Amino acid sequence: NLGASSNTILKLSMPPTFLNSVWASGMGGTVLFSSNAGTTWTQQGGGPLTSNSIDAIEAVDVNGTLANTLVFAAGAVGAIWKSTNGGTTWAPDPDTGIVTSALLDISCRSSTSCLAVGANNTVLTWNSANWVVTSTGGARTWRAVAAWTFGGTNRAVAVGTTGGLQTQTGSTWT
Repeated sequence: NLGASSNTILKLSMPPTFLNSVWASGMGGTVLFSSNAGTTWTQQGGGPLTSNSIDAIEAVDVNGTLANTLVFAAGAVGAIWKSTNGGTTWAPDPDTGIVTSALLDISCRSSTSCLAVGANNTVLTWNSANWVVTSTGGARTWRAVAAWTFGGTNRAVAVGTTGGLQTQTGSTWT
């Protein structure tokens, strides 16, 4: 029941630390939060963050406290929003606009290591202080990314249009 919004939901984020906490993003700048596994929802940020869609959302446990959860939201024209208090308040990330392509997914290994992907072959890397352009320019649209650390090595998989599939081991994409 998404009673707090009539907009289409595009993405969900459920950090494993907080088993009943779910963030949702969608059309019309919607960001919603549920503390009871989706039974009820509340709008975050005091209303829509933008009039455009928010295509990606990712919540990351920082120190085991829901109130300190880092949440990123991203969407059209390279817009990125950031919350450092579990989504209670939001602000445009200072790196908003480093690309002009739509950002369609975000995945974080930790609060200091994230990837964002999107249209025009866009890949951004979060290094705990700012977003850095890793790749841009091209016809491929990356639709989804999953990032993790295994055996001390950063890994990721991105999937996209025209049969696109790339994997990352360390800092190398293949």
